[in-house]
This record gives sequence, structure tokens and C-alpha cells, in this order.
Amino acid sequence: MIRIAATLCSLVVLMFLAPVVLAAQRIQGRMPDGSDIPAGMAAIDTTDYTLFSDLPKPMLNEVIHRLEKMVIEYRDRTESLSSKRDDRKLPLYLFSNRDDYIDQGGREDSTGLFDGEHLLAYVGTRPDARAWHVIQHEAFHQYLTGKLGYEIPVWLNEGLAEYFSESMYTGDTFVSGVVPPWRLKRLQDSLKDGSLPSVAELVEMSHVRWNAQLRQENYDMAWSLVQFLAHGDGGKYQDGMIRYVQEARSDRLAARAFGEIFGDAKDVQERWRSYWLDYPAEESKRTFAVAAMEAVCSYVARAGLAHQAVKDMPQLESLSSKDELRQPKNDTLPISLLSEYLQWAPKLGVWDFNPKVGPGIELVMDGGVKVKGRYTLRNGRVDQVDGWIDDGKPQPGHRRKRR
Repeated sequence: MIRIAATLCSLVVLMFLAPVVLAAQRIQGRMPDGSDIPAGMAAIDTTDYTLFSDLPKPMLNEVIHRLEKMVIEYRDRTESLSSKRDDRKLPLYLFSNRDDYIDQGGREDSTGLFDGEHLLAYVGTRPDARAWHVIQHEAFHQYLTGKLGYEIPVWLNEGLAEYFSESMYTGDTFVSGVVPPWRLKRLQDSLKDGSLPSVAELVEMSHVRWNAQLRQENYDMAWSLVQFLAHGDGGKYQDGMIRYVQEARSDRLAARAFGEIFGDAKDVQERWRSYWLDYPAEESKRTFAVAAMEAVCSYVARAGLAHQAVKDMPQLESLSSKDELRQPKNDTLPISLLSEYLQWAPKLGVWDFNPKVGPGIELVMDGGVKVKGRYTLRNGRVDQVDGWIDDGKPQPGHRRKRR
């Protein structure tokens, strides 16, 4: 599965640059240590965050846009977890200087943390993929606690945070359920050498024990079990995941609920193990192709709105490299994001920017796999973007992209 099924969208998987910036209001506030905001650091209220940062304004605008899209993804994917909705602003601090990050409570061996209230991250002068991985991970912890008020087993909290940290940002959307090839290889190597905890050990692990053993193997195990329960065996575990989160409100209840919902941990272990040992590398590549499709659609759609017809991939590459790709002034995306995708997306296969049916783009990958993308426009803006694998089944239902 590339797209998360509707039932799971509630759990597990479970904006717009100009409007967001215009909506953001400068505020008064304090640093995590209680001191006044230093000169040169902006304090801005967005829809969901009170953001403190010393990043330059153009970069800050891009960050705000992505943060708002990120929260929409969390909200959409956790929709049926709880009827509670907390409109409080979540405090987020982004530092371009590592010493400032450390001074305000950041750990020497980290680049980001959530302390139960504040989220702090060191991002340099431009947040890169690694920085966003950390932000997306810690921001899910903060969202779960601050917006939903949820307490869930530590393995699931960390597994979901890792799940969302791997989500790929495309400008208008996030594509979740991504299995990076490097992480797949590491997981399969760990399966073969037996370095991962068992399913039974993981689901019974307490917060105290997790914190005492901050091992990469534990994070990989938690991520892989979430991914399996979200996508494995044709999505048969998705409804169970929702039940599990709702019932597992303590370590004791979590272990019992897991067995009642999913069956004996040893049986789950065998299914999970087989799923990952047999996981095809091509499936990982297809997920990346869906993300690339949605990103390309987002930029081609905007160029069209700005009266610039992009006819093929070479032209898109040329316009991007020369910074000549047009976008409407009231609905822009950073060209740097497109440049990142264009480093590898053209090599995925044959791109067709003029498919026979509807406004959109098609990609035929090596081996004949087809990826399709469509976009819709409304009131002179990009309203919705969707990408999917064309496997002959009905097109997946559209998910409204709230702007």
C-alpha cells in the first residue's frame, strides 16, 4: 500500500506560503529557560505553533509553510483517535546556532528534543533532510501530547514518530508509509543477525526500560512493527491498530490488549519477520515515485497558473536549474524543494506531462509500473494533488487538502 487506507488515516497509518505568513502574528514570549527572547530571534504565532527562531525571513517563511502541512498530516492521520481537540499553540524553537540550542536545554548528543512541552531543534541556516527527520519525529510526540492528550505505549509512540519522520514532503502534501532502501537493508541485516528485540519484548517494554536502553535497534523494531501493522497483509491489521491505541492506556493494559487484538506475540513475530525478509526493494522505490509524482504535479500546476506551459521533464529540469520556473505570487513553493526531487526523479522512468485523460502527469517506471498524478485548481490556486500506483484497481479516493 502506498496510500494509507481511509480507516487507518484516522490513526496510524496512522497553507500555502503567502497566506500562512500573512496569518502569522508576531508575539511576545520567552525562551525555554525563562529568559527574554534575544535580539534577532523572531517569535511568531502560526495556526498551530508559537515559533521562535533566528532563521532569516525567507527561510522562516518556508519553514512555517512546511510545519503547517506537517500538522495537517498528523491531524488527518489521527482523526478518529480522540474527540478531544486542543487549540493551544505548541511551543517550537528552531536554532541556527548549535551553542544556543545547547544553552536552552538541547542535549550535546542530539539535534532535537521534546521535553514534554517545548520542542527544540538545531537546524543550521537551512534545515536539511536530516533536520526535518528529527523535527517530524519530535513534533509527532509533541502533537500527540499537546493536541490529543494521549498516553500510549512507548514502543507505539516511538514507532509512530519514526513512521512520520520518514514521511516525504512534496509541497502540497506528505507521503507517508515510506520505506527508505537504506533502512530496509539495515532492518533485514538486523533480522538475520538477531540483534532486534522480539515482538513480545517490545510491546511489554516500559518507558523506564526504553529510556535506559536508547538503542537504534529498538527504534527500528518499533518503526517496522508500526509499518507492518499499518500496511502488512493487505491492511488487515488497521482496524486493530485503532482499537489498540484506544485501549492501551498503561503498560499493563497495553500488553494484554496487544494479545487480544492481534493474537499471540510469537505468531505476530513470524508474520512480521516474513513480511520484512520478503519485502521487495522495488516496493520502496515505488513509494518514492509517488512522492516525486506529487511534487512534480505541484510545481507544474503552479507554472500553468502563472501562464507557463511545462511540456516535459527536460524542460522542467532546465527551468528549475535556471530559476525560471513561474509560480503565482500568492501560491508559491520553494524551488529548492523541487531541485532536491529533480536530482533523482527523472531517472525513475519515462515521464509524460501530457496524458490523454485530464490534467496531470504519468510515469512509466522500469519494469512497466505506472504511476499517475492529478491536480485540481480552484480560484486560481492549486487545490489538491494526488499521486498513486496504477495497478488496475479503482483510483484511490481523494483526500481534501485543507489550505
